[in-house]
Amino acid sequence: MNIQALKKQLRKEVISKKKDFSPESLFSYSANILEQLEKEDVFINASTIAFYYALPDEVQTLPCIEKWYKKKLILLPVIRENEMHFHSYQGKEWLQTGTLGIAEPITEITEQKYTIDLAIIPGIAFDSHLNRMGRGKGFYDRFLSEKTMTKIGICFDFQLYETIPCEPTDIKMDKIITEKRIIE
Repeated sequence: MNIQALKKQLRKEVISKKKDFSPESLFSYSANILEQLEKEDVFINASTIAFYYALPDEVQTLPCIEKWYKKKLILLPVIRENEMHFHSYQGKEWLQTGTLGIAEPITEITEQKYTIDLAIIPGIAFDSHLNRMGRGKGFYDRFLSEKTMTKIGICFDFQLYETIPCEPTDIKMDKIITEKRIIE
């Protein structure tokens, strides 16, 4: 089986696993993950953080974004013409639904004006070697390949595997946080 087929199979497996958990359980796990994230020195010391606005099946980031956006510069991804840029988050009233059905800020591109200290990265699956597998479009891998910043992947523990299929273009994380453990 080729690597793309392996990734497709793993994506289906993770989607199936998520159905075993109630939305309340996933929200509780999300709160635990974000609480651990907020204790990390790199988070405490970061002034500019690239976050993501979560889809329903991802670690729910909005409570953390809301908690910190007036104290730190929080950036969220915006997809335009198959490229991902980060715009500043100014509050829920400054969001619109983007091309992929994800809430996006309606502010201007911000990442070019600031150094991003920390990027919080979603994924379908991660592994104990700090590899990440996304949804298959390559947005994060392309963006992260051009930047130097600390990269923390956040996921539910059932999304963490010993090894996952990866390619040379897949960008490794510096750390992965789940509700049960931290991989460095």
